[in-house]
Amino acid sequence: MKKRAVSIVIALLCFSAASQTSYAHTVSPVNSDAGQTTKAGMNWLAHLPNRSDNRVMSGAFDGYSRDTFSVAEADRLKHATGQLPAVYGCDYARGWLEPENIADTIGYSCNSELISYWKSGGIPQISMHLANPAYSTGHFKTPISNSQYQNILDSSTTVGKRLDAMLGKIADGLQQLKDGGLDNLLWVYAPDANRDFKTDFYPSVSYVDIVGLDAYFTDSYSIKGYDELTSLHKLFAFTKVGPQETNGGLDYSSLINAIKQNHPKTVYFLAWNDGWSPAANKGAANSLS
Repeated sequence: MKKRAVSIVIALLCFSAASQTSYAHTVSPVNSDAGQTTKAGMNWLAHLPNRSDNRVMSGAFDGYSRDTFSVAEADRLKHATGQLPAVYGCDYARGWLEPENIADTIGYSCNSELISYWKSGGIPQISMHLANPAYSTGHFKTPISNSQYQNILDSSTTVGKRLDAMLGKIADGLQQLKDGGLDNLLWVYAPDANRDFKTDFYPSVSYVDIVGLDAYFTDSYSIKGYDELTSLHKLFAFTKVGPQETNGGLDYSSLINAIKQNHPKTVYFLAWNDGWSPAANKGAANSLS
């Protein structure tokens, strides 16, 4: 289920061992303590747009942890196209749920599948549709005031403690990935392409490796925000893509052509699952070839 209400998706890209090819210049992760695998992966991604072919990685989302996640979407795409996506996504947080404990909107049971996908040569992406800690439950779409926002960032307040509980649960999930060998995080900032103020919540150059767009569209050539995001001088990706209407009418070949012509700095795209999937629309084979 896709939720358009979220304007920013917090995402992490977990990179496996990548090509060790030497390049004329080096692009490094924002984490100064990043290991060699992470550095090599970041640098490899940064040079994808300079290649003459195979310049963009494909990706697929396959559900929410503790709820809908599986490898069914990868299998579906393999059946439809003969290819597996390079990037495979899971969402840790279902912020629209209303449990008694707000931290219970977060889960990381998808980790075991992500680790397996990484070990087979894939790249996991973790996204989070976080709940609104200004309230004890619900209110996923409720705007907050500046004073509420300030209180959320204060760990001594009730709402600040809610945020800390959520972040602690996320940290537990990331620690489990680290224990499983996935200690190669790249940090992604991805606002909604269909909303304004796309860079207003950008946390600064020191905290982001990749900028992206959450883009659901009818026309691949009319997606807004590419110039604004690439002006931040970070790697660029379409971290979530799919059609506005799930009627099977989108031709994913048009997205690939639009990337080539209008968004040439794109290093990967990640298509949503179910009715938004390439397998449920047209041009699936071209999108993964």
